[in-house]
Amino acid sequence: MPRVDRYYLETSPDSDARDRFVCRLIEKAVRQGYRLVVRVRDLAEAETLDQLLWTFRDRSFIPHGPDPNPRAPVWISPVDGHPETYRLLIQIEPELLDPQWERYDRIAEIVPSAQRNAPAVRRREEAYRNAGFDFHEHDSKTAE
Repeated sequence: MPRVDRYYLETSPDSDARDRFVCRLIEKAVRQGYRLVVRVRDLAEAETLDQLLWTFRDRSFIPHGPDPNPRAPVWISPVDGHPETYRLLIQIEPELLDPQWERYDRIAEIVPSAQRNAPAVRRREEAYRNAGFDFHEHDSKTAE
């Protein structure tokens, strides 16, 4: 059954703490064998995350890039239309939900806690449930 994990963070949408949380989530997913797309707002946000993935942990190496690459399990992208080989979608900007979201096996959505009950957030939850996704919510601290 496809699954959605929504993480509510006690941080602002553009904070370094949020990006570090996303890096740890990416690292965990890669260790579990996922090929994943990280959906970002724009190229500037993609570059920020790209740089942070090189530096957020001293001994971590996560192959990634701004373009699909068979040798890199992580594609950081602000665009739609991801290849079928990517089975996990990490939505840093949930309001920009990938229009092909239903084809993923898993979705991880990052939402600021302050937006927990926003109408758009609840509409996405309803869409996930109606599509048959197993839905889980997590209150997450951003500290390591």
